[in-house]
Amino acid sequence: MLNRIFIFVLEVCLLRRGPEGAPASTSAASAALLLNFVLLLWVFTDDGAALPILPSLQVTVVLLLATRLILAAYDRVERYSQTVFTLFATSTLVGLTLKGSLSLLGNNPDNTTTTPLVLVPLLIWTWSFVIDAHIIRRALDSSFAIGMLFAVLIFAANNLLLDLWYLPALEPANP
Repeated sequence: MLNRIFIFVLEVCLLRRGPEGAPASTSAASAALLLNFVLLLWVFTDDGAALPILPSLQVTVVLLLATRLILAAYDRVERYSQTVFTLFATSTLVGLTLKGSLSLLGNNPDNTTTTPLVLVPLLIWTWSFVIDAHIIRRALDSSFAIGMLFAVLIFAANNLLLDLWYLPALEPANP
């Protein structure tokens, strides 16, 4: 069963399938959400930093609310569980790939690597927008441009909220 889910998520990441093929259950969507939340905690945590529960929770809630509002606006609420599952499952796979590529580069701030390997995280991050746009457009039965618009708006809303609420509190005080 897990093998089929992994293959499905991989095929969505390759734009071969859409959320309509996802499990239409709340438990599957909840499992994908929980897995993604744990990944967000790991991504937002720096070495020795406090556990960033609020930023991770905010990113999760904004995606849930935005998905619900977008699907309601297009009268596609019945696709909510499948869309949520697909968004969070692909986000988890892409996030693990991104975290792995960043760890290959290392955490050295003096790293002056000029190899093409530096572009890999940027390409993965950019591809994540394409995946989200693909999922949203398939859920809405609309154009790719509409999907990309909503993907960028969700990203912008999350980053704006992170900048306003959490990042100033997480930055170290000037000595």
